[in-house]
Amino acid sequence: MFSLDYQTLTKLTRYSPSMKPFISLWLLIAASLPHAIAQRATAITVPNIDSLQIEHRGQFRIDIAQDWFVNWWPGLNFDRNYTQGTSCTYAKHDLHETIFFLPLNKVLRFSEEYLYADKDNWIDLPSKISLGVTAFTPLVIDSISPVIGDRPFSNVVFFSTERNYYRPSKKMHVRLSFNYGIIGSNVANSFQSFAHKRLIPGRPTDISWEHQISNGGKFAFLFSRQATRQFFDKKIGKKQSMGLMKDQKDVTTNLKMATDSLLNKPSWRAGASLSFDMNLGWYNSVGSTLSFQLGKYAPNDLIDLFSPLDNGEMMIPFNETVSIPRRQYSYFMFASVTPRITPYNALILGQKGSNDVYTLPSSDYNPLLLDIQYGISFSCQKFKMLEGNKLRTSKMTLSLSIRHRSSEIRNATYKRWHHWGEAALAFPLF
Repeated sequence: MFSLDYQTLTKLTRYSPSMKPFISLWLLIAASLPHAIAQRATAITVPNIDSLQIEHRGQFRIDIAQDWFVNWWPGLNFDRNYTQGTSCTYAKHDLHETIFFLPLNKVLRFSEEYLYADKDNWIDLPSKISLGVTAFTPLVIDSISPVIGDRPFSNVVFFSTERNYYRPSKKMHVRLSFNYGIIGSNVANSFQSFAHKRLIPGRPTDISWEHQISNGGKFAFLFSRQATRQFFDKKIGKKQSMGLMKDQKDVTTNLKMATDSLLNKPSWRAGASLSFDMNLGWYNSVGSTLSFQLGKYAPNDLIDLFSPLDNGEMMIPFNETVSIPRRQYSYFMFASVTPRITPYNALILGQKGSNDVYTLPSSDYNPLLLDIQYGISFSCQKFKMLEGNKLRTSKMTLSLSIRHRSSEIRNATYKRWHHWGEAALAFPLF
C-alpha cells in the first residue's frame, strides 16, 4: 500500500522546497491510481449490440507548460525561452459546424476534397476550439536595456480552431488548424509578475516586458497541418485476431473480440508513429516527429481523441446481449523526437512592419531545432447505457511530460538548450 508522509515529501523536495505543493499533488494522484485500477468495475448490460449507438461526451482540457516544473532538476530551470504557456481546449463531435470554423472548413474543402479527392473515405474525429497564451523571455529578465544577442521578450495570446479526421485508405490521422493571435499584449507580463510575487518568491518582479516584440499588441495568424501514421503496433502477451472467425463456431469468442474493438478496449502493447507538420504564419516551419509508446492503451488513445467508431458505425453481426465494464483504464509511457527547420519566427525576429525596441539579429538566429519530449499518460473511460439502446462514453485523462529544445540562438554567450515541464488534465463536459 502506497503511503505519503511528511518525511517522504521532505526528501523529494529537499532540493527545491517551492516544488512541494506540485509534487504532493501528483503523488496523491499516483497513490490513488493503483487502488482505483484494482477495483473491479461492475458490468453493465447491452441488450442488443447489433443496433447499439455510441454517444461521446465532449471533453474540456487544460494544458500548462512551465519551466518552473523542472525546478527540482538542478541546472535546467533558467526562467527563459519557454517561460510559460497555458491553454484551455474543448473537443466534441460536430463542433466544426459552428460559425468559428467557417474559414477552416473552406480550406479543408479545397485542400482535402479537391487535392486528395477522397472525402467519402474520411472518418470525422472531434473538432477543437482553444484559447491560450505562450510567453518567452531572455536569460536576464530585469535588465534596464535589451540584452543584445539573447532572444527578446515575446508573447502571443491566441484563439484556435482545429479539424481532425482519419483517412482509412492511408491509415493516417490529419489535423488542420487556424490560429488567430495577438502578439505583444500585457497578458504575459501580468501573469509572470504575479507568479514571482505570490507563487515563486525571490525571482525578479520588475520585469522588462516593455522591450517585447510588437509591444502594445499586433494581430498575427498561424495555419498548421499535421499528418500522422502509425507504422508499428504490437500487442504484448497473448495474441488475438480482431477479425471474425470464418466458421463462426466460437460465437462467444467472436462476440468478445468485436465488442472489445467497438469499445476501443486498452491492451498491453508497444507502438511507434511518424508525423509530418507544416506551419505558416507567425512561425514558418516544417518538421517531422518520431514517437514511441509502451503500456496499456488503445491505438485511439494516442491522438487523445475519441473512438472513430462514432454512432455505432462498426457493423457487428450479432443480435446478442453482452456485458461490458463500466470503466476501462489506460496508462502508458511515451517519448518523441522532432527535428525541425524554422526559417522565420516572429516571436524572435519580429513581425513585418513593426518598429520594435529589439529583435534578435538574423545572423544570431538558428533555424535548425530539435525537440525531445517524454512522459506518462493515465486515462479512465466510463460507459453508461441510455434509453433506446444508446451507450454514452466519457473520458478523463492526465498527462505529465518534460520537454527539451535545442538553442534557437547561435551566439555562443546565450546558446543553450531550453527545458520545461507540461501537465494536461482533460475531463468530460457536455
